[in-house]
Amino acid sequence: MFKKLLANCEVKQEMLAKQLNVTQALVSKWVTGKGVPKVTMVADIAAALDVSIETVVACFTRKKGE
Repeated sequence: MFKKLLANCEVKQEMLAKQLNVTQALVSKWVTGKGVPKVTMVADIAAALDVSIETVVACFTRKKGE
């Protein structure tokens, strides 16, 4: 779901990584579902993508049955 959010915001992984001062490999883990960002980064991700914190959290929150 995070991959779709990046696409909708027209932001590439490399661009987001640079804005957040993290590696592109770390952002790639978020995109592929192999990792999730630290809670302390959620607000920064939301600001970088110009979306709500809730939108970012929803990308990494699995609903029961998914």
